Amino acid sequence: MWLFDRGAPMKRWLLIPLGALAVGAVWLALDPERRGAVPAAVGLTTPPAAAAKKKPICDYPVNPRVAAPVDCIPQHLANLPPDPGPEGKLTIDGIDSDKDGMRDDVQRWIATEWGHSEIAVKALTIYAQGRLFEVHHGDELGRENTRELGPELMRMSVCMSRLETPAMREGRAYDRLGNVVTNTPERWKRSREFDQHFANSILDLPNVTSTEACGFDPEALAAKSGEQTIAAQLTAERTESEQREARESVSSPGRQSSSGQ
Repeated sequence: MWLFDRGAPMKRWLLIPLGALAVGAVWLALDPERRGAVPAAVGLTTPPAAAAKKKPICDYPVNPRVAAPVDCIPQHLANLPPDPGPEGKLTIDGIDSDKDGMRDDVQRWIATEWGHSEIAVKALTIYAQGRLFEVHHGDELGRENTRELGPELMRMSVCMSRLETPAMREGRAYDRLGNVVTNTPERWKRSREFDQHFANSILDLPNVTSTEACGFDPEALAAKSGEQTIAAQLTAERTESEQREARESVSSPGRQSSSGQ
């Protein structure tokens, strides 16, 4: 009796792996596209198309001072490359999955931290390109060839200074992005080696306009974004001060003549 009853469950247990093997064979026979549709059909996963419909791209600008929307993806966060994670730190140049010349982790940081500001994105992209160039080359170019890049680097510096906004300065945007670019000991070392080629040298800032330095008009871009750059603020303050002094000199001619004696 014991042997007979014990054999019945054994038969049932044998049927289970045989059934699983049959299902697995059918699964492998399906093409990848149909294979992926099976879990979605039974509710185990969400079809990609359905997921996209749940989170459309926002058709309006997102105010960074309020909570992020829950019904859509902000435009500046759409189409970002995936987070490279620890694998993005395994090599000097990291991962650039969309092949746009910008390391994925750097591109994501700019978008997530400052994507709401078009002028900040422009400024930080220029800065990141320069720092990534440093990390990539390190001391490979040699002192002479590196110093030949000085005028171009100074032009970029002028452009970045003309693009900086009060919010960027308050948030230490350039410093924080620099830490992202040099986020491993080897990357920091190579950036340092590049900079050391300019030790004991004097680089003159080019006497160019903002448009000449950047290749576009920073003030027009700031106006489009509804922002004002620090450079524009200083220019406005200087102009206001000069106009005030001019008005005071006209209203007090005796004061002007006495000051000239």
